Amino acid sequence: MGPDLQRLPCLPWLLLFVASLGVGPVANGQETNKWIYRGKEIVADFVRVTDNGVVLRNASGKEAEVPFSDLDLKSHLQALKLADPEAFSKPLIKADVPAEIAEPEFTLDPAELLKSPFSANTSIEEYLSKIKEDVEKRNWFILWHCLPNKMQTDTALLVEKAADKLGSSAVTQVRTIMGNLNTIVRDKHEYIMAHPLVTAQPELAAELEKIWPSFAGLVAALAAEDLWQPENFKKENVPTFLAKFIAATAPYSVQLDAHTSQMVERLTGQPSNNKLDYRILSQSNGNAEVELLAGPITSPKLTLRKTGNQWIPGKEMSDMRQALDKALASVDSVDNSVASRVQLALIAINGAVGSLADANSQQDFNEKAQTLIDLFKTLAPENGPGGAPNGGQGPRGGRRGGGRGGP
Repeated sequence: MGPDLQRLPCLPWLLLFVASLGVGPVANGQETNKWIYRGKEIVADFVRVTDNGVVLRNASGKEAEVPFSDLDLKSHLQALKLADPEAFSKPLIKADVPAEIAEPEFTLDPAELLKSPFSANTSIEEYLSKIKEDVEKRNWFILWHCLPNKMQTDTALLVEKAADKLGSSAVTQVRTIMGNLNTIVRDKHEYIMAHPLVTAQPELAAELEKIWPSFAGLVAALAAEDLWQPENFKKENVPTFLAKFIAATAPYSVQLDAHTSQMVERLTGQPSNNKLDYRILSQSNGNAEVELLAGPITSPKLTLRKTGNQWIPGKEMSDMRQALDKALASVDSVDNSVASRVQLALIAINGAVGSLADANSQQDFNEKAQTLIDLFKTLAPENGPGGAPNGGQGPRGGRRGGGRGGP
């Protein structure tokens, strides 16, 4: 019996060397009965490997042990491979290669976003111009400053009530899910691009490659742990949470919007126009009539009245007030069983996403991706959030999933 090759101290390095450079007569198709012994070529058949060298048989049938130290590197590798071909035929585990993340073209400061840019002297032109400018940067927090104080307070209260119904464990589950999604987008990019759903659509694959750095940046921003802390959803902290959320995601949202517009133009041959604009029809004594334009769509005429620092569309704000009141009442009346079903759905999603993040081969990734797809079909509205498999426990997942992150 020859030696246990796994115990040879040089073998791990040699395996890596062979795999990366393709050295060795067996690897490159050269004859396997030629050896370089003390700098000279000899012809002999391989017999076996010993602890100290390789036993070779010459043409006359005589066997002799040749020390490894007398063989060149290629002959040394050839002996090891002939002794255990399977050890050299196993594919190397491919290390995850992090996806490229796009650099943001601008940054937003959450502390600055929290400050209202409007004053009692803000004209309708200045008001609408500021909204347009910030929406183009995907600073949706500007719309928070367009709400009356009572609406701001009650919107924050709605968030707090909903979070309380779901419990702090739901926030923890979301935090874990986002972390796993970031791992998938960052480290499993090659698996995603080689998935049958992507490879079957070459145009889609090409577009995905273009947007991936921006998409990876957006997901990384969403995965920031400080965004998903239970205390963020207390009513006094909601404005700060929203400002941080928007500041983190806006730069990548702008990039993705630009990519999407270019993609639509390439695929349809038509120019894409989704920018917000406005048209002031009339104004006098603190009143104004305006139209908002979102690309080719024009809103019905809005009547705005200057109230404090804001220009308020009376009818539309009244409708929003009624909708907010209904939402507050609905949250108060939610049965605990509904919250439990949502929690179970989050646990199931956490398990499936965590398992996908742990995939270590294309086949493993494809199978776990199908599990996640099937799970979302089960959780579709017609099935309800209580339709999670395994009693809501989620599929058997990897170390990151399974809902273990919940308190």
